[in-house]
Parts: sequence; structure tokens; C-alpha cells
Amino acid sequence: RRDNDNAAPPRSRCEATSRPRWSSATAAESKPSSFITTPMGGAAAVPAEEQEEDDQYVPRHVPAVPQYTGPLQAWLSSWDGHGGGKHIGIVELRPEVWGMPLRTDVVHRVVTWQRAGRRAGTASQKTRSEARGGGRKPRPQKGLGKSRQGSIRAPHYRGGGRAFPNKPRDWSYALNKKVVSLGIRVALSDKYKRGALVVVERTALEYAKTALLLQKLAALGITSQKVMIVGCDDVKNEEQQRLKLAAQNLKFVHVTTPTRTTVYDLVRHHVLLIGLGGLKDLEARFKLPPIADQPQAEHVVSLLSNTSAASQT
Repeated sequence: RRDNDNAAPPRSRCEATSRPRWSSATAAESKPSSFITTPMGGAAAVPAEEQEEDDQYVPRHVPAVPQYTGPLQAWLSSWDGHGGGKHIGIVELRPEVWGMPLRTDVVHRVVTWQRAGRRAGTASQKTRSEARGGGRKPRPQKGLGKSRQGSIRAPHYRGGGRAFPNKPRDWSYALNKKVVSLGIRVALSDKYKRGALVVVERTALEYAKTALLLQKLAALGITSQKVMIVGCDDVKNEEQQRLKLAAQNLKFVHVTTPTRTTVYDLVRHHVLLIGLGGLKDLEARFKLPPIADQPQAEHVVSLLSNTSAASQT
């Protein structure tokens, strides 16, 4: 022990197992080609080529704030036959609804919550006490050289009860309203970014005919894609009722209202078709503050008049 008095103290377990630290002086001398990026935006002290697997920085989810400051724009297509599904104007969209970043974690939470609420929860199985029969002991306890059994309705018997049976229960649970609202806006923003948003003048039919609806969808370029049509919140509107009746024969068409628009429906359908009335009601659902003195419909009408005048000239 006296011989080792001048020796260096033993290193700790962390120091003994970890690699030597990369100082700033050593980094300046060697000049590595690349560094990892820290959460604060600076360069870390360890070069990228000497990093271990655990040293990799895993970015967190992006903040749930709009990615754009100004209003977004989308083409306004013609729903009637005179336009032939062509672009006849431009409509402005709210960035708080259509410009949100993709948050798959929020969408997954809302979809799981919706599917859990839709579960019937009526599955019911019997325990060994509820199964019919098995009241007497199948054989004596001793004397036969066989195993001890008390009932033929035990879980390990064929036709016996279940050890942990399913019973009727309620699978629904509570989810924050802000999370649900964020999930809908994220799903709508994804439709806008992928070019799967089609805005038309109105979503109404003169006759409740499936052939007429297919003709209007074909004019917009929608033939085999699963489409979700969002009308207005006026349930008593006869034109909306005719649209819903015409879409009942089509498996790839789903008609709903802005108040009943859900994340699960948006995820299951490829294209989102919405009218100006439904667009206004959908944005009003989130109770956002106004961004301009004039309503959105007046902006659209002015754009329609400008485009028609430009086309005539």
C-alpha cells in the first residue's frame, strides 16, 4: 500500500468505461469534418464520426404552431357543369387550420380515442362457475392414481369456463378537447400539403341521382379515390339531403358536415372535397379570431369576378 501512495487514484466506473472527452483544443487541432447539432442550434464537442449510437440527438416533435404567417391560397374549382371542373378562382385559407405541421403522435392519439369510443364492448364469456354442468367431482380424490380434479368445467377442460373471461365494459375514455381540435387541424393541413384538398363553389345536387354525382366527381378528376365531401351545417337543406342520398350507393364517397368532421374520417379518405359554405363553417368551428375586416366570402367573389373578366379579355 505504501508503494502505491504516489499512484493516481482509481477512476470511477463511468470514467473507466467511457471514451476520453473531446476538448475544444483537441477539436481545433484535428478540425473534424462534421459535428452533431445540439438542440440549441450549436455544434457539439464530439465529432460525428466518433459518436456512439447513444450519442445521437433525437429531435422532438415540432411545436404545434402554424408554419405560415400569412393566409394560404387554394384553387377554387367549378362544381356545376359550365366550368367542367376547371379552376375559376382562388380562395384564402386560415393558416391556423390548414398550415399546421404534421404531428403523427396527435393524430394517433385522436384516432385511437375515436376507435375506442366506437367499440361495442358487448363481448361476454363465462367463468367456471357460470358454465353449465360440472357440479359433482368427476372422480375420487384418491385411489385411482390419477390427478385430482374437482369439476369438468375447470378452465383446462374442453367445454370449461374461461380463466379470465371477457365481460361487457365501456372502452371509451376522456381526451382533452384541445388535443382533438389539434388533431383535426393537423389532418386538414396534411390534406392541403399533399394537394388532396378540392374547394368548389357549392356541394349540392339538383336531383338525388348517383349518376349525376359521379359525373360531377369525374369532372373534378375524382374517379376511384376515396373522397370525403363536407357540406354545410344546415341539416334541413334539401340540396344537401339530395347529395347524401345520391352518395349512399357509392362505397368510396362519404358525405358529412363540418361539425361532424373527424380525424378518423380524414385519415381513411384520400381526397377532401369541400364547398365554400362548408369551408366557412369548418373554420368557424375552431373559434379563431378574425384576420381581416371583410369576410372570406367577399374575397372569393372578387377573385371570381377578376378571373372571369380576365378570361373574357
